[in-house]
Amino acid sequence: MATVTRPRADAVRNREKLVTAARELMNDDPRVPLEKIAAAAGVGIGTLYRNFPSRDSLLEAAYRQHADEMSTLVESMLGDRVPPAEAMRRLIVRYMATSGQKAGLKEAILASAGAEADVFEDTAARSRSSIGTLLAAGQAAGAFRTDVEPDDVRRLIGGLCAMCQRSEPADCPCGCGTRPCNGTLVAVIIDGLAPQG
Repeated sequence: MATVTRPRADAVRNREKLVTAARELMNDDPRVPLEKIAAAAGVGIGTLYRNFPSRDSLLEAAYRQHADEMSTLVESMLGDRVPPAEAMRRLIVRYMATSGQKAGLKEAILASAGAEADVFEDTAARSRSSIGTLLAAGQAAGAFRTDVEPDDVRRLIGGLCAMCQRSEPADCPCGCGTRPCNGTLVAVIIDGLAPQG
């Protein structure tokens, strides 16, 4: 019987630090030197290459981290029994708050791997699953209408995020200060998810 070797805790931490540093630095400049990312993560360049043999693999890991965070947020809110409407509001605001942070990563992946890159379908599926889990919990509780599907909500969130990315920075969840972020349009979506009649 083969023995499965689990990565050491420090190796897992180093990988997480590298992905976080890459996400912060590569969003602003996808061509940032990998040495700078390693330094920001507090590790050597050899550690970076052991975890990510290419710039593209690091880019994709940084992009995937966003989907991981959304999944963790949903699990946490369900575990804490956050009411469905409030949980959905928090999830939408979180998507809006982080949408600009991954725009540069997306552009870099598009440039190197194209729109058909597996990472886009993988993260869309994770997003669909996270939203679907929250939506299903709300539907089971009678808080959300039953004719709405995860992709419906995903498209609405995508529209809000697109508006945010085209705006000027200010004090709001995503830093743009526009109508999507002042709560009105998020409230409209939440109200629209409520059972009709």
